[in-house]
Parts: sequence; structure tokens; C-alpha cells
Amino acid sequence: MTESTTVLFGLPGVRVISVSREPGGTRLVELMTDEDTAAACPSCGVFSTSVKERVSTRPKDIPYGVDRILVRWNKIRWRRREDYCTRGSFTEAIEQIPARARTTGRLRTQIGTAVGDAARSVAEVAAAHGVSWPTAHRAFVEHAEALLTEPARCGSSVSTRPDAESPGGSGARTPAGGYGSIRGTPAAAGEFSGNAVFMQFRGSGQVAVDESSHVRGDRHVMLISDQAYLD
Repeated sequence: MTESTTVLFGLPGVRVISVSREPGGTRLVELMTDEDTAAACPSCGVFSTSVKERVSTRPKDIPYGVDRILVRWNKIRWRRREDYCTRGSFTEAIEQIPARARTTGRLRTQIGTAVGDAARSVAEVAAAHGVSWPTAHRAFVEHAEALLTEPARCGSSVSTRPDAESPGGSGARTPAGGYGSIRGTPAAAGEFSGNAVFMQFRGSGQVAVDESSHVRGDRHVMLISDQAYLD
């Protein structure tokens, strides 16, 4: 396979060795590792030259064109021979596909962006990308944690209640006894009692992210461990 195919595929750390079409019409992309550091033991850092076996995995990746593609990564399980290393063997891993990962990093980024920035529901994004709900939710959390900073704690003596003029407004009691608006116009972030996580979203309309998390307009409220978190 030519180098241009690898460039077109564009996943760092691997090289395309072949592309074929399955009986059902799905395209299968065969990959091999193309990163020297993948042969270094993750425990001791020593490079191994002893091949134990060759294995393959099928991590999910972003679609290419109209249809999705199947990816098969052919990699090596290396044997460890150093007496001081407790690891007997290890399998190649790269930044985009860490050990035991079932999705590529760029797919997780695309999923997290779709939920966090476009305010789409986790269930919708999971179905669109061919992954499970927990996988999509973890990608969203990973995306959010990369963007958020630790918010300043608000005083526990201040309480906010739902906007009386907001139709269907309701409140969520915090551990400190305050209230945050879940439906309708969200309470001001600076007046919120208890812990606050600030999450900004673009778009409008109400989208259910999961059973305990809701988006309305460009505000986000998340209930975690019986505590209300309000942006």
C-alpha cells in the first residue's frame, strides 16, 4: 500500500497496509504499528525485541465518506526478559489507541464534541457513531473535563429558587439547602448554593443528555450523587 493511503487515513502511530471491501460492501482497513515507542514496556520503559505473538484488534474509528469503515489493527505482543520487570509481556499501544481501548482518540473527541458543543443527546450521538451509551458518555465526560476549570465555591448561605416567570420552572435542592433551576431560565451562577460546575453549550432548545442531566438553551444542569451542579 502506498504512503499516500496512510496520509489520507491520517491516524498517527499506524500505517495502512491494505484496504479491501467486505462481502456486505463495508470497507476494511488493515493497519500495522508505525511508532517506535510502541515496543517500549509500559512498566519499565525498556524496548523489547522478543516477539511473543501477533494479535489483532478492531477499534472503532470515525466514518470516512458516507459509510463507516472497519479497522483491523495488526500488532505485536512483546515478551519481557528483564528480571527486574514484573510484566511478563505487553501489547503495542499508541496515543490514539491506548491499551484495551475499543475506540480511537479522534472518534472519542468527535463524540464528546457532538454532545458537549452541539448539545445533542448521548443516546443520539451513540447511535450515530455506532457505539454504546456508556462509551459515548465517557467520551463526553473526557471532553468536558478537558475544557472545564475548577470553579470557585459559592457561599452556602445563599439560596436561589426557580424563576417564577419561567414556565415549568422547577428546583433541585442542593446539599447546602439551596436551589438551582433545572427547567426554565437557570438561576444565576454566582448565586448558586453548593458546588457548581460551569458548562457552556451552543445551540438552543431542550435536549436530554441522560436521565440526570439536562440542557436548555446554552445552560447545563447535572445531578451527580444527589448533588446539584448548575452552570
